[in-house]
Amino acid sequence: MEGLERKQDKILFVGHLDEVDDLETHGRDAPLEDTEKNKEDLSKIVDAVVSQIKDSGRKAVMFVTSSKIRSIETAQLVGAEIKKMLGEDVKVRYATEDDLRAPEQGEFILPENYKPGSFFEGLKIASDIFYKESLDFPNQNIHYKFGDPVLSPDGSYKYPILVNYFKASGETYAESLSRILRLVIKMGQKVEKLDSAVEVIIVAHGFTYHMLRGLSVLAEKIKKENIQIRVEDVPRELSNIYESRTGELKDSMCVPIDITNLGDGEMLDMLNKEVNFLDKK
Repeated sequence: MEGLERKQDKILFVGHLDEVDDLETHGRDAPLEDTEKNKEDLSKIVDAVVSQIKDSGRKAVMFVTSSKIRSIETAQLVGAEIKKMLGEDVKVRYATEDDLRAPEQGEFILPENYKPGSFFEGLKIASDIFYKESLDFPNQNIHYKFGDPVLSPDGSYKYPILVNYFKASGETYAESLSRILRLVIKMGQKVEKLDSAVEVIIVAHGFTYHMLRGLSVLAEKIKKENIQIRVEDVPRELSNIYESRTGELKDSMCVPIDITNLGDGEMLDMLNKEVNFLDKK
């Protein structure tokens, strides 16, 4: 869209700070830890955001966070520090988008000797299986649920070890990606209405970052190289971009994502078709 280039062609993506590691009490939705590392990372984020605001000349910042506690609290901490530094020179607002949340990982069966901060093997095993099922070509299964042991008609399990670690399975890759694509479509349709005085900053998770960054790279590729991407190939394309491991979020805690081409009509049309494809089972 023309308005995208006219106003804000990049959005700063901020990774949330580290949360309390207590799966028994909080599951995967915990408040932030009070650690020196978090204080150092907070300082990095604040410096980057303040620099962005000063460079753009915008007078307000809108933090758009996932619905997870760690993202909301990170945005609130950053916002408070910005107000201390810039005072009345900038207005700070917050909004929550549930579609930005990390993939749901189900309900765990923790060992009897589990203690906060201890390693939970079930998550590591389930993550490896999820990655293999969802991204292993040519046998990719984008509808595999995180932590699912996969019950066969004969009563056996494809991944019997997961029975010992999960009471309920989580989301599929298709479900997680579909959520994010719906949000990108919504943003793309509204981008011309964005107030040019507002700096929009996303605070969310590593998975969300890699999907948004991958879409940005893919959109630029389609635009510049004038190539056609089949709908069913979008998850694979995003996986290939992810595998390149460039622009890691954890290295700087905040990375600008180019959204110039995400509002393009052709791109939005492709994303709508992709959502329909992902939602089919």
